[in-house]
Amino acid sequence: MVTPQEIETALGEHQFCLFYQPKFSLRHPGVEGCEALLRWRHPDGSMVPPGAFIGVAERAGLLPKITSHIVPLLFNDMETLGKTPYCPVSFNATASDFRDDHLVGMILDEIGATGVKPEQLEVEITENEALQSGKQVQENVQHLRDAGLGLAMDDFGTGYSSVDTLSRWPFSTIKIDQGLIGRMLESEKSAHIVRSAIRLAHELDIDLVAEGVEKEAQYHFLLEAGASKVQGYLISRPLGLQDLMGQSQFTGCPVSMAVGTIHMAIMDHIQWRKRMVSFAVRSAMLPPDAPSRMLADHPILSSSKCAIGRWYRGDGQALAYLPDFQRSDGAHERLHAIGAIIVDRVRNGADLSAVMVLLDELQLASIDMLGSLMKLENHALIAIYGPKCMTPVQ
Repeated sequence: MVTPQEIETALGEHQFCLFYQPKFSLRHPGVEGCEALLRWRHPDGSMVPPGAFIGVAERAGLLPKITSHIVPLLFNDMETLGKTPYCPVSFNATASDFRDDHLVGMILDEIGATGVKPEQLEVEITENEALQSGKQVQENVQHLRDAGLGLAMDDFGTGYSSVDTLSRWPFSTIKIDQGLIGRMLESEKSAHIVRSAIRLAHELDIDLVAEGVEKEAQYHFLLEAGASKVQGYLISRPLGLQDLMGQSQFTGCPVSMAVGTIHMAIMDHIQWRKRMVSFAVRSAMLPPDAPSRMLADHPILSSSKCAIGRWYRGDGQALAYLPDFQRSDGAHERLHAIGAIIVDRVRNGADLSAVMVLLDELQLASIDMLGSLMKLENHALIAIYGPKCMTPVQ
């Protein structure tokens, strides 16, 4: 049984160190960040598992002291990590770390002294910690966000008010709890929660990391569902800095064909089209000179600024060489051109019969685009399940 006195001694003798677990992108093949994890290397060479001392440290009020101890270690390692794809580096903190401004000041001082870019770092705080924290904690966390650091909600799905917490805190990333990831292949309810979390992150335009990925089937599920990144033993165990730098290959599935992003694009279009049709019908039912015609809300008209337009010019570019991508992109441009005409006609008093003619044109362009996107999705699925997946990743 670890005692608080042993933890104090370990701190004094610098027995705590940091290991790093890579995060693997499902959009662009390769590593995209890592998480710094606390480890205790005993003088006899053995490693004391975090589960054996974190709870003791928390009850003894030692977590802020441990955090203050590891921040300089992290910034020292950032001299190496900052030049690699392992950035941004996320590190764990607790609400107690932010009950005063000591940690915030320490991090900002280190950034000023070392030249580490704020966007190269991300603070992780658990959902339950966020739920139980007060105003002072949230204000101190906001200071780091304002400085440019990322903020991740760790263990998403374990608290009782995840969505409400997301609405009140400036999170830039959510990390799906490994328990949900472990259950999602056997539990349809867990699978729905994971898919919903991925869609929620997409609509909020924030990053998403699935933790505890250990099986190829879990990787494939998350790839199809549209997750951004995965982290877990399938990719790599946590490694010391030297071992991490010497690691050129990972055992994770190298297929990063963005099939999940195609599905997201399809859903984005369906939502855009429904909103456009609703706007057109509601507005056309009003008197021709009704002022509310000018005030009624309609979806984004710019083909480059809507959600699916950003996909065509972002993650979708990996598929730009395929004819179906070009066809769907062309149909997408037609959709927006028709949408702009609909908005103009409605604002100029068009009645429902005139609007319905334009909505028929919109539907034809929509069917054309969706058909091409579905063909792209088929192509991506073949790319995932056709070749042997478990080959080393460079």
